[in-house]
Amino acid sequence: FTPAAMDVVARNTGESVYSICTICFAFLTFSSVVSSITTIMHKMRDMQSERDIQEQALRRYFIENNITADLGARISRFLLDTQFSHRLRTFERDMKSLEFLPSFLKNELREELHMPCALQMPFFRCMRAIDAETLRRVCHSSLQQVSYISEEHVFEMETSSERVFFVVGGFADYIHKRDVTHSQAHRRVSKMSQTVRAPDWVGDPVLWLRWRHQGTLIAKTLLDLTVMSVVDAHHQLSNVRPSFNYGKSYAKLLQIYMRKCHDEWNTDLWCTTTILEDLARIAEA
Repeated sequence: FTPAAMDVVARNTGESVYSICTICFAFLTFSSVVSSITTIMHKMRDMQSERDIQEQALRRYFIENNITADLGARISRFLLDTQFSHRLRTFERDMKSLEFLPSFLKNELREELHMPCALQMPFFRCMRAIDAETLRRVCHSSLQQVSYISEEHVFEMETSSERVFFVVGGFADYIHKRDVTHSQAHRRVSKMSQTVRAPDWVGDPVLWLRWRHQGTLIAKTLLDLTVMSVVDAHHQLSNVRPSFNYGKSYAKLLQIYMRKCHDEWNTDLWCTTTILEDLARIAEA
């Protein structure tokens, strides 16, 4: 049953109708496949064209501003390895159509996006049993997605902190200030500098203390993070008594523990500390 000539022919009306329907279906299917392939090719050509335009503009910028060839080559190589070779994750803010969603659908979307990240922390895992509604509101208003390219600094040592970082994809190096101080000796003197990846998180103390980062976090690949605003999280926790009391108890227990562990407390990286699970359970009780 093809448009080409062949010895097999219809013998009656039913077979003729079947042949005609099959040929029409084949034409439609073939046209659809060709159209899809054409569309994909156009999109790939447009993406390549956009990249070529950016590279040409970059070269023109170097020439017009008398940038040395060595520096220009290093910048081009860095962009080739990062921006031009990776596709950043699509975030909620990039989807203009989502702006038209009613608030209840936006909230459900943010719950599914952010709840798995929040539940990585023992504090929020126990909080779900105490006050699940407040935890959902934290997901609605306090978390958002961000990306960092390779070698970009997420935060610097001794800068004030107002966010908690949950790793979703990629990995980063956390360099503790002890190792920075002793960098001239070309050796690592502590175990506080580590590589973080999903499902790690960074920045527990900022939820409970006035905190300055005790090290530097540097993306080593394309790094996808979910970031919690501490100010917004505190606002949600303080509005409901069960969550407020639970958070207050947890903060006191954490401070007591930090006083007892001497110099080991001054780190942004607590996700490998098993004591957090115990503190959350005691505060819950």
